[in-house]
Amino acid sequence: MTHHVWGDAWFEKYGNQLNEAIHWCMSEWKRRARLGSHGKEKFGIFRHHPCFYSPEWSIHSLAYPGYVYYQWSTRLMILEGYLGKLVSLLRIDLLIIKYQRRVYRQVLLEACEKWPEIREELMNDYQKD
Repeated sequence: MTHHVWGDAWFEKYGNQLNEAIHWCMSEWKRRARLGSHGKEKFGIFRHHPCFYSPEWSIHSLAYPGYVYYQWSTRLMILEGYLGKLVSLLRIDLLIIKYQRRVYRQVLLEACEKWPEIREELMNDYQKD
């Protein structure tokens, strides 16, 4: 497991690249797949936790990816509850999640190609299926 400590020569050389790669990955996940994530750098490693699609709040999780707090009124919340049940019944949610997982992997692989010198730090917290 990769581990770096502040003050190491590694941070002087690759710290800015890691922060740039983290920002790029998180913005690409949101742009390409409406996939919200909570990510940060800790000990020189990209820690990320993707928030895959939730059929309970079907429209909200696509409009505001990664948000925990519900942004809309109670009436829309009730309507979305019914819509979420319909989405689950038709199994559309499985297709959306499958697409989001594919984009999740693809963006990480593209980041590793773009920043090969910090590949190990980017892939350390990768969540496999």
